[in-house]
Amino acid sequence: MHKYYLLVVVFLLKALTLRGCDFSRKNGCSSPSKVYGGKLRFTGKSGLYEASPPSWIAGKRIIFLQKDFPSRPSSGRGRVRVGKRGCNHGFCQQSYSSSSLIQPCVTGHDPMFDEDLSLELETKSTRRNVRLVATWSIIDKSSCEIINKSLIIQQKDRDACTNSPDLVDPPQAIKIDSLSGVKDIKVEYPNSLYNVTLEVICGTGDTYTKSVQQRSAEMGPTGAPTNLNQKKIGTSVLYEWSEPPCGERNGNIIAYECVFKMDGQRYPRTDRTTNKKKFYFGVEPGGKYSFKVRAETTRGRGRFTQTITYRL
Repeated sequence: MHKYYLLVVVFLLKALTLRGCDFSRKNGCSSPSKVYGGKLRFTGKSGLYEASPPSWIAGKRIIFLQKDFPSRPSSGRGRVRVGKRGCNHGFCQQSYSSSSLIQPCVTGHDPMFDEDLSLELETKSTRRNVRLVATWSIIDKSSCEIINKSLIIQQKDRDACTNSPDLVDPPQAIKIDSLSGVKDIKVEYPNSLYNVTLEVICGTGDTYTKSVQQRSAEMGPTGAPTNLNQKKIGTSVLYEWSEPPCGERNGNIIAYECVFKMDGQRYPRTDRTTNKKKFYFGVEPGGKYSFKVRAETTRGRGRFTQTITYRL
């Protein structure tokens, strides 16, 4: 009876041709279709051996090699039982050797993981330009055979404006030569969201990336407020306006500086407001008045609007 079971097992093993796993991918196995030799167990003279990697048998770590089953089990008295199919933890569970112990094998290469790539960003600005400072490090895997390293900069918005794809520039790639370093990157626009990707291309054909987003530093506005108008209300005059255009604010508008002057006055009146309107009370009928306004961010003030005049 024992020989009968053994013959049946040998027949089944001859019929099983296994497909291996693609270890070039970060997530381990890819397309292990029609894999029937999942978890293997072998009963030998010293007990039950189970090939459920990573595991240890007789002090040897088991890593599985894609291989057809041999025509004979490894022990004249042993038997092989086939369990669940597929892959587990990046190791194939689908081979069996002709020796008394399952042989270690090659799984392609050691893939990179998220912690193998590090990328940090900060932003700086002067009165004339704004920069991103990228700090990166790469843990080199000899099996990767790195052939290219680069930083890819992609602008995501401009001036924190929405629905403005015409204001967003295409991505640019900056080649880097070292496994770690600091790169000072001059960017075109302040207060704009940038996505920086550290990209590593291996000789195996694999590509690994790490991305970080950073909004560039603010600057003073380059544009003036828009839609300035005036309205007489009794003995008062009301001035209203809108923010500078998208792409010319260069930051969060925190205040407006208003300059109001009555004809004949030596010095104008200057006020600061956080609203987009300003009332002036008690103006004299028949008087001539002028008004202009400019926007302000944490980094400076922008241009004034054209001066408008009004005679009550």
